[in-house]
Amino acid sequence: MISTTTTTQDVLAERVPVSKVISKEVLADSQAEAVRIVKDQREHVVIFCHQELISEVDYFEAGGYASYGKTIVFSDDNREGVCVQY
Repeated sequence: MISTTTTTQDVLAERVPVSKVISKEVLADSQAEAVRIVKDQREHVVIFCHQELISEVDYFEAGGYASYGKTIVFSDDNREGVCVQY
């Protein structure tokens, strides 16, 4: 876990495991990584998929969020996520 504190605000950043939802396969860091960022009591999770792993029958999960895509950004306000790269 990485924790960074500035003089005016606290930011928490930590890696979280990435798995496929249906198969429950936990992916290696070389396949996909995710980070949870918490600032001002707001949470964001970003999934980065490094390989072509997804299919129409499975999708990625990290930190309690799940969706399709190679790069996906989730937040408390947007639990469905925004796919920024397919």
